[in-house]
Amino acid sequence: MSANGRASEARWCEHLSESAEMSAGAATTTSPASESAAKAHAPNMKQAMTAAFNTSATAYTELLDNKCLLGIYEMFVDHVVALVADNPEAQILDIASASGEPAVGIARKLSSARVVASDIADGMVDSGRKRTAGMGITNVEWAKVDAEDISAFQAHTFDAVTCSLGLMFMEMTTAVNEFGRVLKPRGGVALSVWQTVDKFPLANIFASVARGK
Repeated sequence: MSANGRASEARWCEHLSESAEMSAGAATTTSPASESAAKAHAPNMKQAMTAAFNTSATAYTELLDNKCLLGIYEMFVDHVVALVADNPEAQILDIASASGEPAVGIARKLSSARVVASDIADGMVDSGRKRTAGMGITNVEWAKVDAEDISAFQAHTFDAVTCSLGLMFMEMTTAVNEFGRVLKPRGGVALSVWQTVDKFPLANIFASVARGK
């Protein structure tokens, strides 16, 4: 890795660590009183996390350009490609795309698909839009949206919704319900998080949402 790549990695890891600490702090509240306080504090936490990602957008994009992070998305991209294998012109919404991964990897392997890359941070969206334009990728569109409110998209629009390493930063029940709303009937969801399911106690959210509870 070049010196610039190492510097970018250090800056990105610093901002990511700050955001992860905010997310972890919110996830550890258990009593009704603390849960109520956490919900009241959530808008401020979201603003702080968004600011951190805005600040780190340039460093993160440099890491992608130096191919320092691309490896962590390769298996996820392959899973998405398999998910829509019978529909080469699939409409795919990627949530928390940062400056373009895994959206770009998906778009490259599915050249006839339409991939909408989205993120809550303006800096990430701006960086991603410039990055994809510079790469000559024409089947990726960009949108600044909060994953907990993707009302900019109509119901039953997408064949697949994807989110790699982003769900931990969201109010998950709200986000997953939104994912389901914009999916077409029999559409698919691809998600990845930092922990295996047995170490990710909020994983049962998906089961309850699927049951309509």
